[in-house]
Amino acid sequence: MESFVHIVIYFSLRYLQHNSTVVAPVLLKRIFDEEVINKEGRAVGGTLKKLLFMDFEASLGPDFEFSSAPLQEWFKWAVQAANQWIQHYSPSSISKDRAIQGAQGAEPQLQFSDHSSMAQAFVECLNSQDWPVDEPRPVDAASEFDGGTMGTYR
Repeated sequence: MESFVHIVIYFSLRYLQHNSTVVAPVLLKRIFDEEVINKEGRAVGGTLKKLLFMDFEASLGPDFEFSSAPLQEWFKWAVQAANQWIQHYSPSSISKDRAIQGAQGAEPQLQFSDHSSMAQAFVECLNSQDWPVDEPRPVDAASEFDGGTMGTYR
């Protein structure tokens, strides 16, 4: 589930209008390409990618907004729903103590239970009448930062 949200976040940050174009390439690099070498000599990353689901606004900045209100609202819903999914199906040791509980210990009502509901929410977002009509053509925010090679793996 979260992979779909990551893909939409990546392309939205890179190509769509938002109020943080100056730092978009830095965000892209930190979220999707940052890595550290652990004690075993393996490259490990994904910390900020995981944080996106825990706190979308904190990870992108408290004032971050896409110029498309429907897209902004979809992201808020999608990252919260993906975090709920992650916590339900692979809870961390911390979240096990704070597990999402339904009424009287019943299974919680997840915001989505399969890919179809996530896809339907995205289709509704794309079909919204509130998309900006005067938005300019997509611009590659990464091209000014690294010549457009961001996301190209060695």
